[in-house]
Amino acid sequence: MSRDAFECHLCRRTITTGYELLGGTICNPCYSRIRWSATACPRCHHVKVLAFYDAEGLIVCAGCAGEPACFACKSCGSEEQLTGSQCGRCRLKDRAASLLSQKDGTIHPGLAGLYHHFLAAPDPRTVTRWMKHPPIEETLHAMAQGHLPINHQSLDTLPQTHRVSYFRQVLVSAGTLPPIDIHLHAYEVYSAQFIRSAPPRQASILSQYQRWYVLRVMRRASTKAPTTANTLNIRREELRKIAAFLTWIDNHDQSLETVDQAHIDQYFAAATGNTRDLNTFIKWACQQHLATGISLTRRRSTTGIAASHEELWNKVELLLNDGSIARDVRITGLFLLLFGQQVINTVRLKRSDIEVTGSKASIRFGSDAINLPPSLASLVAEQLQTPTSHYIYHQPETDWLFYGLVPTQHVTPSHMIRGLSEVGISVRPYRRAAMLQLAAALPVSVVAGTLGLSIDTAAQWAQRSGHTWGDYPALR
Repeated sequence: MSRDAFECHLCRRTITTGYELLGGTICNPCYSRIRWSATACPRCHHVKVLAFYDAEGLIVCAGCAGEPACFACKSCGSEEQLTGSQCGRCRLKDRAASLLSQKDGTIHPGLAGLYHHFLAAPDPRTVTRWMKHPPIEETLHAMAQGHLPINHQSLDTLPQTHRVSYFRQVLVSAGTLPPIDIHLHAYEVYSAQFIRSAPPRQASILSQYQRWYVLRVMRRASTKAPTTANTLNIRREELRKIAAFLTWIDNHDQSLETVDQAHIDQYFAAATGNTRDLNTFIKWACQQHLATGISLTRRRSTTGIAASHEELWNKVELLLNDGSIARDVRITGLFLLLFGQQVINTVRLKRSDIEVTGSKASIRFGSDAINLPPSLASLVAEQLQTPTSHYIYHQPETDWLFYGLVPTQHVTPSHMIRGLSEVGISVRPYRRAAMLQLAAALPVSVVAGTLGLSIDTAAQWAQRSGHTWGDYPALR
């Protein structure tokens, strides 16, 4: 090491200290890049850190250059995924064993599946960093030591953050905790905590509404499909809006029983955003005779603005030809632009919804299969063979077309919507444009059967496109 300023011989950065590698002194960033970029050595073909010249001037590993193995993991000798003096796999193995062990030093039987789940991670360094975050480290250690039971209730006592939600899903994926509807459970915990913090009179009303209406609706829907993150967020916002409405009533020296139509109109006139949640709550309150003498506000129906024909097909060309865009975003966007598919439905597609025969592929959005155009069929076939990976931990075999970050789950609609937004595709206007073109070109029965829509919905789109129900007398 030298104390004088000089240049890194790889990147020409001015440095005062460095490492002697590759025939000169290199800076710390270049050293780290080389150290973390183990690849197959051109001589021995083992995955090693290539940081030395051999006699013929070829960049090779330490062994092939006759140098000491200064990058080797102290535990196993591997030079892959190095972190400190160990490889990522050994560091994770030691850390996980320490965290998940009982007082006698053996892995807790209830956490053995989680231990092996961690070791199967594609990048063990990521898992090691994740385990250090609170409250994950503390909770796992308490479970291993017998201070906390290994169940969902132990996680319910933690702040219900995104990290804790992900933690719960990792434990479910590993078989440590039994499967549940994660987002439904998250809402049950959230709503219970929210209601406990409300004033007594509000808490009584909110508790009734949650018990006899909201949770019944959500649990019934959960028997058909798991609750989505979007539904969870909508229900949380609904609860907050209702609480704000009840607070407004209290501040005007009224109660739900005494508030009249003038108060309701005054509140809705000043309200911002979607008031549908309050309409649902007020309707329920009237049905339960908790409120009288008031009626619901009517929401104005709007169809919104559609993208132009030219804009639509420009984006189709972009998604078909631009390989720099993530493949899952390209496929989702093309399903949106060509078939008017909602993103929330696309992310739920399963591999079993697709049939590939040679170079051809068909997909089933509704009751009838659709043959995909050749370029799109090729993209879908690639996705089936090599799924786009967003996950950190070991991903069990699932039937989802688009794997998500959370184990056993599909990718979230928000992820796909962000990806489409980055390439200039705003979902609603482009879906409207796609639906209007499809409805204008195809009979209602075809639109309904192939796109998974009801006849009524398909007919509404047909009317907006210029057709009328009378154009299809056979369906009347």
